[in-house]
Amino acid sequence: VPEKETFSKWYSETPKDFIISLKGSRFITHVKKLKSPAEPLDVFFSRITALREKLGVVLWQFPPEFKADIGKLKEFLEAIGHYKARNTFEFRDKSWINRQVIALLVKNNTALCIADWPDFLCSAPATADFVYIRRHGADGEYASGYTTEQLRADAKAINKFLKDGKDVFLYFNNEACGYAPKNARELRNILKK
Repeated sequence: VPEKETFSKWYSETPKDFIISLKGSRFITHVKKLKSPAEPLDVFFSRITALREKLGVVLWQFPPEFKADIGKLKEFLEAIGHYKARNTFEFRDKSWINRQVIALLVKNNTALCIADWPDFLCSAPATADFVYIRRHGADGEYASGYTTEQLRADAKAINKFLKDGKDVFLYFNNEACGYAPKNARELRNILKK
């Protein structure tokens, strides 16, 4: 995790209305697998507070081999609840997508990250007052772009979320060959129509 001064610099060097979303510490999700999170969370959040009102969402990406563990999830949600931040979880094992997990996310106003699983964008429940969408490439491997039809489907879903009063955060992570900025520009243009 960068030092607090780095986050202060990001704050001062970005436009007034700029929003910065961050990826939570891999040490917490991948090494500790959410076990005893209090101390590393305190370090993480004490540093990112320098972003103040520019802090968007903290993404907690779980490792692919991390199976659902309701006890650890409850403990982690309780621990992050002490900090003023919007949080989203990107579960990469399907065992996490169940009613008990969804209910915990809703209870804690924590978003289920909508990622590149087949039909996930249209079927994933909105579990918070915001929606977080992460696009890794049409093949999920970061090295492909999205067709105009796929982006129109995203725009349709985004417009529905906005109509329902949700804030929407969407990030393209398909950076190979410059797909991310190209797809972001095209989606923005579709949404403007």
